[in-house]
Amino acid sequence: TKPKKDRLLSIENDYEINLTELNRLENHIEKSTNILDDFRKRFDIAMEDKIKFQEETDIAIRRRLAAEKLLFGFNSETLRWKDELNHMKEYENELIGNCLLSSAFLAYCSPFTYEIRQDLIYNQWKKSLNEKTISITENFQIQNFLSSNVEISEWTSQGLPADEFSIQNGILTLYTNRFPFCIDPQLQGLLWIKQREKKANLKILSMRDRDFLKHFELAIKYGYPVLFKDVDEYIDPIILDILSKNFQGDSTHQFIKLGDKNIDIDRNFRMYLTCRLSNPKLSTLHFSYSKVINYTVTLKGLEEQLLSSLVKIERRELEEMRETLIQEIFENKQQQKLLEDSLLRELTTTTGNILDNNELIDTLENTKTKVSEVIQALNLGERTRQDIEKLRDTYRLAARRGAVLYFSLVQMSTINSMYQYSLNSFLSVFEYSVKSAQTNFKLEKRLQSIVNTLTYQIYCYGTIGMFEKHKLLYSFLLTIQIELDKQIITYNQIDFFLKGNLSLDKSSKPLFNWLTYETWHHCLYLSRQFPEKFQNLILNIEENPIEWKQWAEHDQLENNALPKPFDTLLNDFEKLMLIRCFSPNRIIFAINKYITKIMGE
Repeated sequence: TKPKKDRLLSIENDYEINLTELNRLENHIEKSTNILDDFRKRFDIAMEDKIKFQEETDIAIRRRLAAEKLLFGFNSETLRWKDELNHMKEYENELIGNCLLSSAFLAYCSPFTYEIRQDLIYNQWKKSLNEKTISITENFQIQNFLSSNVEISEWTSQGLPADEFSIQNGILTLYTNRFPFCIDPQLQGLLWIKQREKKANLKILSMRDRDFLKHFELAIKYGYPVLFKDVDEYIDPIILDILSKNFQGDSTHQFIKLGDKNIDIDRNFRMYLTCRLSNPKLSTLHFSYSKVINYTVTLKGLEEQLLSSLVKIERRELEEMRETLIQEIFENKQQQKLLEDSLLRELTTTTGNILDNNELIDTLENTKTKVSEVIQALNLGERTRQDIEKLRDTYRLAARRGAVLYFSLVQMSTINSMYQYSLNSFLSVFEYSVKSAQTNFKLEKRLQSIVNTLTYQIYCYGTIGMFEKHKLLYSFLLTIQIELDKQIITYNQIDFFLKGNLSLDKSSKPLFNWLTYETWHHCLYLSRQFPEKFQNLILNIEENPIEWKQWAEHDQLENNALPKPFDTLLNDFEKLMLIRCFSPNRIIFAINKYITKIMGE
């Protein structure tokens, strides 16, 4: 049994040893497992950090790309916004003066002519503000302060002439706090309002119509614009409450008493009154209840209108291209304004981080692309417009002559109120003259033919219903207006020719007995007021008394040559001025000769 016991003992010892080793290995495995678990946890944490950092990196890269897109895409806009901001900061100090001048314009200038408006705004009022140290923009312009290029483009595309006076009238018509009463003898304001309000279902009414009140009530109730045409000194009392805006109710609901009815007023209701009389006798009622606006056409405005008519006859495709281009430029400017406003609106109304808003960035990019396309189209359109204007300007000579002739006709109404000439009739004569003028392939000769034909036809048109005694005056008026426009003569020269020397100073006595006091003082006035030609007149009379006496006492001195050097020094009108000094009784004959020489038989 001893071997077996030894064997058992050996086995038990091996068991103990193996058990100890097993425990050691299990402990080692447990430690290794713990270490492995720790490494796994650290790995998981590292992976989480990696994913987090990767996401943050992706976000940073995406934001960087978005920022680059924004910075690159809005680089030009940023410059424009900075310029506008700097301009506004500089403008801030001048805002009070600009507003004051603009308010005065809106309140007081509407009934006046262009010349009076310009004098009031840019001479008297602006000077007064400067004297009171109220800052105002150096090159202040009413139309730039109270309107925008987009608005002006819209108005011109609707038929409003593009001259400054017409733009001022557009501002006064739309921004006045009272309903406008337009003095519009040439119907330019009427045509513009009709075109502007056409899409709003404009109602054109007359106070002479029996049922105008029914249509007027419907327009007030449903917000249709109303145009009363051919209004004269009389305004139907039934519309005075609406004209004076004597509304009742609150801000949410207003009504007006019209006759014996209460009519609800739609917020979109607008009213215009137009008068075809050139010089209506308006009462205080007109001025207190409405905004009286003088739409009488200006020389520049009529010139542009005649130029369009002329080019339409001579180069129809050119004028049609221009009209289409004007509409396209307006639409592009309007689109540009809408897109630029939407850019700012999207940028200012977004919430959160703008760099994370991919949809917004894509929208802004698309908008910016459209803005760039619109700007390119505008630049191309502007270059095309300039090219067209250069071609149109070649015909301006004839259009200018037509405008001068029309205003000469209009001035005859101051001689006799019977002399009234419609612009529509004048335009018909103008078109007839252009079409009947002799054709020529050379533009200069063609234009001269148009000018000559037009001048003759307008003269004939004007004298058809004119008294014989006024025809010479009309011819003289035509002649001096044409010479004034050519800047050959001046208003000061005409003023002297009509009035002479009005000074009461008669202290200086004539050098010679054959000179009357009146002649002598006229000559002194000429030498002082017109020194460029008459500076040596007194000296020349003193040195050559015989020649001057012979000329002055001649039966037909207008046909005799003046003493040297005045025979060649003076132009035809300046010779008239001298004849007016020496022999007023020959002035009618001298005027006849002057007209014949300048205008032809």
